[in-house]
This record gives sequence, C-alpha cells and structure tokens, in this order.
Amino acid sequence: MKYAKPAGKVLTVFIALVILAMPISAIGIIQSEFSPLLLTIDEDSITAKHFHTTYDIDFDDIKTVETWDELPDISKDNGTGFSTLCKGTYSISGNGSCTVCFNPQNHLFIMITKKNGKKYVFSSSTDEKTYEVYNRLVTNVSN
Repeated sequence: MKYAKPAGKVLTVFIALVILAMPISAIGIIQSEFSPLLLTIDEDSITAKHFHTTYDIDFDDIKTVETWDELPDISKDNGTGFSTLCKGTYSISGNGSCTVCFNPQNHLFIMITKKNGKKYVFSSSTDEKTYEVYNRLVTNVSN
C-alpha cells in the first residue's frame, strides 16, 4: 500500500490513534482494578458497587440468601476477571449463569436467588464486612 494515497493516509492516522489510545485505556483498567468493592444495605435493598457498575436488589425480590465459604468452579462468560475482582456474568458450577461482583481472594460470599430465578454472588472488600452485610440482609429478608 502506498502511503501517499488517501487510503494509506487514513490507515496511518487510524494506526496512530489506536497506538495513542492504548495508554489511555490502560489508565481505566488500572483504576478499575484498584477501585474499592462496596457491599451495602439500606432500608429496602442490598447494593454491590464497583467503579461504574452497581447491582441493586430489593428485599422484596429475594427468594433465598446463603453464604459460601469457598467458591465452586467458575468460568467467566462476560465481564472482568482480575486477581482481586470478578464482576459480570459467570457460569458457576451447580448454579448456572450468575451475576457476580466479588473479590475471589475472600473466603466468604453471599449467594442471592431472586424470585424470578436470577442468581447473584457478592462479597465486600473483606470477609468481615461481607459477614456483617449478610447478617443484616438475613434479618431484613426474613421480616
């Protein structure tokens, strides 16, 4: 391809833009990896939040709540998979497709099944915070 022709110039500009965009996209990935993982409860819902993603489940929509002290086999379908964060849609052994937002280095996870059958797996930044949220969640859902 001759770079003096219009197609060559367009290709050169495109390649230059892609190369310049790489460090910018890396900044976003780094921010995502080091952003805190938040799991909170308010008067009527549980919320898992990380970076620009928020999962909010109303207590009225929850069918069951349980804890896991270890993760079964998981496989990412769509989303993020860092050493300190799994977020998105994952296939989880024995549970099918689940929406997840957790730290895989933790040892305590909250599994929520909604009345419509959709499943979620959450954790907070630490096991202690996850346990605290679980206790509050069970109290609110059983009332």
